Amino acid sequence: MDIVIAILFTLSSFLLVFAVLLTLPGTWLMVLMAMLLNLTMDTNPFSWWTIGIAIVLAGLGELLELLAGGAGAKAKGASKRAIVASVAGGIVGAILGTAILPIIGTIVGSALGAGIGAIVFEFTIADRRDLKHLRGIGTGAFTGRLLATVLKTAVALVMAVMLSVAAFV
Repeated sequence: MDIVIAILFTLSSFLLVFAVLLTLPGTWLMVLMAMLLNLTMDTNPFSWWTIGIAIVLAGLGELLELLAGGAGAKAKGASKRAIVASVAGGIVGAILGTAILPIIGTIVGSALGAGIGAIVFEFTIADRRDLKHLRGIGTGAFTGRLLATVLKTAVALVMAVMLSVAAFV
């Protein structure tokens, strides 16, 4: 691969790691970039095995994000609908947080949205209105969402390093 293209790919990949923090699909965009380079260049700059591994890693990142986002609330005894509300609240919170304060607002908004979503839906169950229980659910959902962001970002970083090394080999 031309050195210029490899450098641009590497810079773009690490920029996309940052995009994952903003809850954007940075891992999938890395995969797409690698596939487009393979399909448009005379020689395949990446082996299809490398791209396959990147696809598996991107899927793993999504799975970790989904599971960790609700796991915090579940660990504190949340109902199934509160767990689902935690995931949905995380998405809504990220969007609103980004509108208020890009980057930091996205991360904090996502975590707050997860906590608030879990609390609101848990509150609708008559026997679960205990303040201590609700606080635990909200804190668990908040922490789980932050953990989900960290895990997915770590996967994105592994992908960026792997694909960047492959771009120069």
